[in-house]
This record gives sequence, C-alpha cells and structure tokens, in this order.
Amino acid sequence: MKLFLDDLRNVPEGWELVNTVPELEEVFLKHKDQVTHISLDNSLGWNTPQGKTFVDDFIEHQWDVENIWLHSSDFMAVDYMKEQLDIARRGGVISENIKVQIKNYPEDYK
Repeated sequence: MKLFLDDLRNVPEGWELVNTVPELEEVFLKHKDQVTHISLDNSLGWNTPQGKTFVDDFIEHQWDVENIWLHSSDFMAVDYMKEQLDIARRGGVISENIKVQIKNYPEDYK
C-alpha cells in the first residue's frame, strides 16, 4: 500500500490519497504491515497539521516503513523533514533501512 499525503494534487495511479495528517496516521496505523511507501506534502492548509508534524510523530513513535518520499514544493519543509529523518536514522531512533527520497511531482510518480 502506498499512501500519498496531499490536499491539492491529484493522487498518482497506484497510491491511496489521504488529505490530512490525522487521516494519514489513522490509515498508516491501521495498515502499517501493508504500507510500503508514504509520500508527504508539507503545506496542507491554514491551521492544519503539516507534513512536518507527521515526520515528528513518526520519529517520536519509532514507526517503520520501507520508503518515505517528500514531494512538497516547500523546499524548506522538505529540507527539515529529510534532515530530521536522516538524523533519526543515523542515531538509531528509527530504522536505518528506511529509504528517504525527495521526489518531483508528477514526474517521479509515473
């Protein structure tokens, strides 16, 4: 299962769209043994938890998934999310086997 967090973009073929961080966390926890990819946007609207919030929760709870992709156009948030995940992997807080990649939407989703 591939989960795609975004509030505006069309969901790529083969991915399941989730629009909010709470929805993503609910679906991920319910199906975490089946989830292979999570792709994160950061900017999800005003007064709404952002993709960075999910990254912080992911690290805090030491969740695991094979791949985390970052597709936000907010380059500062992408840098933050990637850096936090990389630090947590190197520090042994989360699995060092998690592949964290920055992806261009929609080119990298074909």
